[in-house]
Amino acid sequence: MSALFPCAWRSDLEFGAAMRGKEGASWWGCVCAAVVSRLHRTARARPQRIIITGDVFRPAEAGFRSSQAKNTRWFHCLAGAALARATGLPVAVVTWGAGFDTEEFYATTGATPDLAGWAALHDATTLPLEALAQINAAYHDAVVIGFELPLLLKAGLACLGIPWLDFALHPVRFLPDLAFILQTSSDDVFEAALAVHAGSSMFEPWAALMKAASARLHEPRLGGAATLLIGQTSHDRAVIREGRFTNLSTYASALHLHADAAPLAYKPHPYERGDFGLYRAGIPFHRLRLTEMNIYRLLSADALDRIVVISSSVGYEAPFFDKSVVWLAPPPFEILDRPANAARGKALSVLSGIHLADFWRQLLRPLLDVTALDGRHIELPPNTLRMSLRSFWGYNDLTTDAIVEASVANLRGD
Repeated sequence: MSALFPCAWRSDLEFGAAMRGKEGASWWGCVCAAVVSRLHRTARARPQRIIITGDVFRPAEAGFRSSQAKNTRWFHCLAGAALARATGLPVAVVTWGAGFDTEEFYATTGATPDLAGWAALHDATTLPLEALAQINAAYHDAVVIGFELPLLLKAGLACLGIPWLDFALHPVRFLPDLAFILQTSSDDVFEAALAVHAGSSMFEPWAALMKAASARLHEPRLGGAATLLIGQTSHDRAVIREGRFTNLSTYASALHLHADAAPLAYKPHPYERGDFGLYRAGIPFHRLRLTEMNIYRLLSADALDRIVVISSSVGYEAPFFDKSVVWLAPPPFEILDRPANAARGKALSVLSGIHLADFWRQLLRPLLDVTALDGRHIELPPNTLRMSLRSFWGYNDLTTDAIVEASVANLRGD
């Protein structure tokens, strides 16, 4: 089986459009039928297991080894026991080298075993049938629960008729704790998940609190800049386009369309070691105003009225601070704002519940038999997931760090 099958989407946004478009869905269904025939598959029975997985293709910055296995295990620790109680099925974890042979997959596809190869695979438009067979061998007879699934794996699972639910960290990160966005291959699961969806209006009070905290601090000094350009990390999956990593220099022409002669503030990503293409984007150096200030203090600044991003999560957050947003690339997700606008393929906002069996009973009932509701509800304290994942995205600067700083100052007698 050396023929190639076409993959459907170059981004999660295109996935949403394809799921809603009858023409795209029909074409994809025909392709999948042909692939299924080549793999000699029979009608798929009810799922016999739950698999928690993630990006089994993504290597580390240094060395050809997994960079995501620990994140998949983190999600399993949060949700695994609840999934087992909700379904009565065995719950397995599949990661790079533990249930999925990533080295063999790269060899089969011809991708180079490095970050450039991962980028080429991420939104690949073709895949050898042997590689699709590897996906089938790893995930057959399962409902797949993903934490930040790669597009290629979503396409492969959909083609094989293996249902999946994909959770990713929500791009709005000023809430009391980290939240998730949810996408799924199942129309019925999407309908069931609307009951746990949080509309965007629920985020507004928390943005107001961040603005209130910033109001008590001095206004950022940005040298007359009214526009803020946001940097990202060079190897973020959100900056992959057509199999390669992009940066600000990729969008030099678009930047000039949205720029004028006024000063331009630039906030680099705190984890980015390079310039992210800034100095190759054609922006005169004398116009730039570099800032390391907390992102929520910047978003709260009266002096700023426009935010420019490639695909940063800041683009989703800025409207809650009354800032206009320029996306240099299509935003990674189309997040449902309110249930009245529900459409297949949109991402849903999930604020809590993945540690509860009833949450999974509600979502998975359309796919398999679930156990009886138990009514147990344990509310996690604020910042629980942030501290567990060791990821704060600047939220701590205006919240928990203030408590520590005040305590230290008190001890010192300041």
